[in-house]
Amino acid sequence: MLSVNYGIYTATVTVPAGALPITTTVTLELFGPGHGPVEPLAKRRSTLSLGPGATELAEVQLNTGGEALVLPVRLSLIGVATPAGGTDIRLGGYGSTSGFTDVDTVTLTGNTAAEDESNLYPDASSGADALYVFYEITSGNVQPPPTPVVSISGTNPAPAGAQTQFTATETNGNGFPFLTTAFTYSIDNTQLGSMSSSGLLSAGALDATGNVNAVDQTPARGNPSGQLGIAIGSPQPGNAGDTFTFTGTIMSSDQIFTNLPNPPMAPQVVNGTITLSTTVNSASPSGGSTVNAASVSTENDKYPLETITTTTNTMTAYGLVSGATTVSVLSTDAIDSNNAEYINTYGSGNGLLDVLPETAGAFGPNNAALTYQENDPANYTLTRTIAGDGSYTETDTDAFTNMEYMNGNSDFSGAYDSSAYNGFTFAFTAPSGNPKTITLTTTNENQNPAVVRMYTMLSWIPTTLAHPSVETDTDGGVVAYPGSCSVPAKYGTSGNKIVQSINRADTALGNLETETITTYVNQLYGPVCIVMADNVQTYYDYTLQDGPYSIWVNYASPAEATTLSETLTLSSATTSAGTLGLKRKTTASSALRTSYLPLAFARSRFERTVREHLQKHRLVASHKSASGVHAK
Repeated sequence: MLSVNYGIYTATVTVPAGALPITTTVTLELFGPGHGPVEPLAKRRSTLSLGPGATELAEVQLNTGGEALVLPVRLSLIGVATPAGGTDIRLGGYGSTSGFTDVDTVTLTGNTAAEDESNLYPDASSGADALYVFYEITSGNVQPPPTPVVSISGTNPAPAGAQTQFTATETNGNGFPFLTTAFTYSIDNTQLGSMSSSGLLSAGALDATGNVNAVDQTPARGNPSGQLGIAIGSPQPGNAGDTFTFTGTIMSSDQIFTNLPNPPMAPQVVNGTITLSTTVNSASPSGGSTVNAASVSTENDKYPLETITTTTNTMTAYGLVSGATTVSVLSTDAIDSNNAEYINTYGSGNGLLDVLPETAGAFGPNNAALTYQENDPANYTLTRTIAGDGSYTETDTDAFTNMEYMNGNSDFSGAYDSSAYNGFTFAFTAPSGNPKTITLTTTNENQNPAVVRMYTMLSWIPTTLAHPSVETDTDGGVVAYPGSCSVPAKYGTSGNKIVQSINRADTALGNLETETITTYVNQLYGPVCIVMADNVQTYYDYTLQDGPYSIWVNYASPAEATTLSETLTLSSATTSAGTLGLKRKTTASSALRTSYLPLAFARSRFERTVREHLQKHRLVASHKSASGVHAK
């Protein structure tokens, strides 16, 4: 406690423990009414700001040596006579905008007038040469409690994927802070991330705008609140109107082994170049914390004998989950320059491309759920429905309504019905026994009665493959871009390496496939290099290229090996380049990392190219003369 005398009064200040952050010198000065160290009454100071009929008793100046108070101090004035009935004693403070305003109510005990430390007022909370006044006023003329003004501060825009602490302060509107507060915090848009009650924002990776709200829960204060408009600033770009251009190469290699014992044919290798351009069309909420982005991509694949142009509409979902954003392709609809259409609709649990912000380690994984449809200009259609484990059913229909059916089951059994063309159906049992074998049953319905034959072969399906399709998805952390990508220097030299690897077994067509998609991600522009590779070993051949057999089986080694590889490198991008672009971002859904859209399209189009290469192992109408099985 510190006290000072002047005339009939003694002023005291009590500084509670912890009220000052460091050791400092506190001074207290006592003045007669109207004589505190501010401009003269006629120029600035007016007791009328205290209310009509206010009478000053004494003014007190407090100085805490330049240190801001952490807790309010308690002022008192000794020597105060009992006022007339219907009169209150108050403590006012001379603030920055409104002259004197009340900072506390006062109780007179004996001849000592001391602060009540009421929760409705800030109390003696400023020590930077603050001037206070004890005064009397008629009860009916006292000022009402101030309306607290709540302000919120914190890093804004908040970095995507990071934690940011927001804090709130509260004043009486005249420069005196409320130092005893109990704020709770919240956000009004889940796309911002998640907010703890103490103000810690775990920002999502999705660009978003919204508000931080703070409410003071101090009892009897009336729950004053404040709001701060904030934005999440993602390091990844993406706005409607952004464009991305990729260039690259594609290579396919096919080697046939069915002509044994003749020497195998040399691989047929075809090389091509690619130009891929993507434009973001729009983004819109799809419910909850998910935002869907629509884009259109145009790709030119130039081969020695032809150039194919494909236009694809892609829908990608950006979903906020536990402070991170999942980037998933929902669907692609592609039409090429031959007027063939290819549609992918990804099922639940499939299509995940990345999790933002990138963190080293496994993510996902995807399952295989997908519906794939081809519509050929010659009225040929193909629809394959794939379950999460990779089992599938497929129906193909030509212009004459001839139909083929096939299915691959979860236990690795399968069937192929080509009877509309050659009268044959093929059924393959699940591998069994030791060593594991597969039994093939062929039925020739062109014979009367139908001829049924059975053949047993060693299983070509790896015992390590638990389901017909198994995928692993991994973020390898930050690595240097490989030289084969030739990433332009403007996109840096390193980024996160995202690897998605899929092992598939098609038990009706005899295809054992490994697909690997490696994406190198720049923190400003998203994917800057996409490397895709697919290797297929085919054990069943229905094409009759090794004699008049309805199926040629080689279980010891593949009948054909097919390899496709593609590399796409970002050559130019028109984006916000990681800047927030608030003028364009008026809602949470108006800005996304849509640089992932080329990846979504490139992946589905690459897989379609693989399917095209594998189609040639299947039957066509001219195979009606086929009969029997050739197994090696």
